[in-house]
Amino acid sequence: MAVLCLGAFGVARLLRKPELLRLSPLRARVGEAIQLSGKNFSDVPGDDVVLVGGSRANVRSASAESLVAEVPEVPATAGHDMTLPVSVRVGSRETQALSLAVYSPPRIHGLSPDVAMPGEEVTLAGSGWAANAVVRFGATAAEVIENTPEAVRVRVPAIDGPPGTPAPVTIADGMDASNPAPFLIGRLPLILSAEPREAPPGTVVTLTGRGFRWKASENIVRVAGVRAFVASVQGEEMKIVVPWVPGSGGTSPLELQVPEVENKGTASLEIPAPSDPVDFKFAVEPVDVSPPCNCAAVSTPLGPAFVLAASGNRTAADRAMEAARRLNDAAIPLKASRDLNFEVRNLETRPILALAGRPETIVEVTSEDAQAYNEDWTRLGGKGGAVSPARLALWWQAIARDLVLLLVRGERPTNAAGLAPEGRVFGEVFEASRKTGRFGVPREVMAALRAPTLSALRTVGLRVPAQIAAPAGAAPAAQVPVPAGAASAVPPLHLDGEWFGTTLEAGQRRGISAQFQGRTGSLSFDGGVSISLPLFGVEQPQKDALRFGVEYRGSAHYFSGRWDGRKIAGRISADRSDRGDLGAFELTPR
Repeated sequence: MAVLCLGAFGVARLLRKPELLRLSPLRARVGEAIQLSGKNFSDVPGDDVVLVGGSRANVRSASAESLVAEVPEVPATAGHDMTLPVSVRVGSRETQALSLAVYSPPRIHGLSPDVAMPGEEVTLAGSGWAANAVVRFGATAAEVIENTPEAVRVRVPAIDGPPGTPAPVTIADGMDASNPAPFLIGRLPLILSAEPREAPPGTVVTLTGRGFRWKASENIVRVAGVRAFVASVQGEEMKIVVPWVPGSGGTSPLELQVPEVENKGTASLEIPAPSDPVDFKFAVEPVDVSPPCNCAAVSTPLGPAFVLAASGNRTAADRAMEAARRLNDAAIPLKASRDLNFEVRNLETRPILALAGRPETIVEVTSEDAQAYNEDWTRLGGKGGAVSPARLALWWQAIARDLVLLLVRGERPTNAAGLAPEGRVFGEVFEASRKTGRFGVPREVMAALRAPTLSALRTVGLRVPAQIAAPAGAAPAAQVPVPAGAASAVPPLHLDGEWFGTTLEAGQRRGISAQFQGRTGSLSFDGGVSISLPLFGVEQPQKDALRFGVEYRGSAHYFSGRWDGRKIAGRISADRSDRGDLGAFELTPR
């Protein structure tokens, strides 16, 4: 019995021995999937060891009679097949080997540029091609100007189609073609699409294309000749806000210009006919002033009403777009009431603009907003001292109330004029409108406004008049106001040690960690590969403030933030004077 059992066990083991019968295909390149057919494989992929020339292959799927595996990295020579043995090992038992021809086709790593016109030169970077390799744009062969082992320079052939026409590029060595590299006919910058195509002022439109600058402020976009606010840029996608444009609507040209490039990207938008009379509605627009301001204007068709800066952990774009949305939402209750209007609260601590009797904040007035107005963009002088959050809040309240009277109720605006001569321009617009006998501000009045009136309307939103004085007890300018008694409750900032947090740049949030020691330290960006960079200029200009710089991607990033007892929050700028808004950051001690 013992002998019979041992014999049966041996026969069973022989029957279970894995067998490799076929390979498909018989010729494959590195990374390509091959199918192995046979018997007695394991149906658990991790239990099947597929060997190609002694290198283990990744098994994608497994059954008792079939395996699918990827050809591993092997030292194949470009232009020549290499015959390698393929076998399968299950447990301690291995199949006989079958032969596989492994080849290395040409490989394109990138094109420069990846957008060009027929007749222009393009360089392919990569490897694995022969001296007589053929380059094709789509199905059309290109003239090879220069061929080296690492790069091929070619001339774009004649290809039919308008700008934006795709023509993927391949390079072939005999029968083996490379991976296709994306290529488009046209010139940079190139706009491929604008969505939505029909967009009234204030709408966020997404542009897709090539050649965008990663820094939003370096992309100059104009709609019907009016500069639009660029909210964000992420790779091949840009978000803009449609500005207030003149005219009666219809198809409006859109142009994109980037530094050091003569060509302009073009598209078009359908702008609906504007409301008549002018509606109480807000849109975010750029602040085109000197010196440049990393700010965003919240504007009506009359001109800018409020200019917001980056504050805390929020960019100027984020704050302005939220403020515009809340102001537009406020139009509904304002139109439904004869008495509702705006009011300022917390004037002596943290001023906010809100609807009277309603809890929701419409706009928060921050010290960063006040500091921005200190630039005196209008060059009129006589600022009446440094702009404080309280002074700015009083002026914003007057502007908001007058816009309600003028655009919602068709009544004479008196609030801004009661504070300063600059506010009289609202009364001038009212008088011109009343002469037409129509309600509100008719479009014909807007079209007839002369340059001095238009300039005065712009000045209202860009300047805090000298006549506006801060109330007694209000927080002074250039300070972040805190509620009474709160300062003593904030623990002191002890910087030395480890910190962790996030950055928000170009709409992308990344994890960071920092190590501070005296006036030195390091900053690490978290991710697949952690990058540790030395800090410079570490200083605490005030007990609750921090400043430092770091060289990143070939340029300096300056971090400036404040300590609230739990975390440091602030902005990232392109220079030491906090200009060149790059984003925001937060750091919390470990």
